[in-house]
Amino acid sequence: MNELVRLSIYVAVGVWNTVFDYIIFYIILSIFSKFKWPKWSPLNAPAVAHMISFIIANSVSYFLNSNFTFSDTSESRGFGLYFLVSLFSLAISTTAIQILNSKQIKITLQEIVCKIIPAKFVKDDKNWALMTKLVGSAISMVTNFLGYRFIVFR
Repeated sequence: MNELVRLSIYVAVGVWNTVFDYIIFYIILSIFSKFKWPKWSPLNAPAVAHMISFIIANSVSYFLNSNFTFSDTSESRGFGLYFLVSLFSLAISTTAIQILNSKQIKITLQEIVCKIIPAKFVKDDKNWALMTKLVGSAISMVTNFLGYRFIVFR
């Protein structure tokens, strides 16, 4: 398969999977928002919601990518290695989301973003969490494609 076609299929699967991931993320975040987040937790609610939605969505993503994006590659190394690449991306993206939702960085970035997007939207905690998840998703998209293409589905 031509690499441009492969990348196009990867992007299409990724868009569908991202929508699925965001729906799960938003549902989990909505459930978490009904409770006071424990102060003892080393991770904030958006980071935990991201981890849960990422794992669920990546399980679906494996099926889609192994059957459509990389179906013609000579060797698939299976779900285990796929999941390890995904965990690497999860660690990086969760760290980014955790940092972007930490109090001081969140306040500073919100002031900057409010110059472009209305403050009412930006200062809403769920909307901010969704915006930081966009950053995490962009990071995951790059690291996952490289890992899947050159490690898992060679």
